[in-house]
Amino acid sequence: MTRLIREALVDATRRLVKAGVGSPALDAQILLSHAMGINKCTMLARSNEKLNEKESINIDHFITRREKREPVAYITGKKEFFSINFTVDKRALIPRPETELLVSAAMESFDTNDPIAVLDLGSGCGAIAISLAYNRPKWKVTAADISLGAIELLRENAHELGLTDSMEIVVSNLFNNLCSKRFNLIISNPPYLNKETDSLEPEIQMYEPELALYADRKGLGVIHEIINNAHNHLEPQGKLMLEIGFGQSGKVLNIFNQSREFLVDQKFNDLQGIERVISAKRV
Repeated sequence: MTRLIREALVDATRRLVKAGVGSPALDAQILLSHAMGINKCTMLARSNEKLNEKESINIDHFITRREKREPVAYITGKKEFFSINFTVDKRALIPRPETELLVSAAMESFDTNDPIAVLDLGSGCGAIAISLAYNRPKWKVTAADISLGAIELLRENAHELGLTDSMEIVVSNLFNNLCSKRFNLIISNPPYLNKETDSLEPEIQMYEPELALYADRKGLGVIHEIINNAHNHLEPQGKLMLEIGFGQSGKVLNIFNQSREFLVDQKFNDLQGIERVISAKRV
């Protein structure tokens, strides 16, 4: 049975409401436009047209996946970050809008024309590293991640943007495989959630990789390790910039102070007023 696009939208929205999805109407629009292979505006403009059989089957399949709380980005296979369309799947964390603050802060902290060396730790799909390499072509960017799956995905995204030859991509557990390399900037969105206390939406808890989400020591274990070892890989006056979680600012500042290798020079708040990024200079 054929359906009008607007009828399919109403049905999809109703199903997602029943499933407890947070933004049912928007998700229905995104998934229907994906099922049709067109953008959302075009799809809405054609709302009185009929879906063909393939489109109807596709949207039902996508909505069934979303009813099970699979993230929209994993269903469409794409997520925009810093105006770049990244391929995403279960091999890596979905890039978050708040992480764009980390990228912006890094770009503002160094002159555009300085040929600095940058290390992105825990790079995942490459959102941070690729955004920096794409927008700052004179920067030499190294992306490192412990996950072979994430590294494969990162390479795919770098290849898509023609950046494979201009970036270095390394399989590494933080600094372990970086030998004696030194950088002007080390940047990271590390895992910082506490598995014992942080409650997550089903989309995150059921589908996104735990390795990229949780850390020991109440969420601060990886941050501890980065701060305690970063000075060995930073040039004099080099910077370490970290994304942190809600309520972690004071604790992270204490870690920096205890290391005695850094002077915190800037803190950046996200749009909700949360201290989301801390920047420190090697002393």
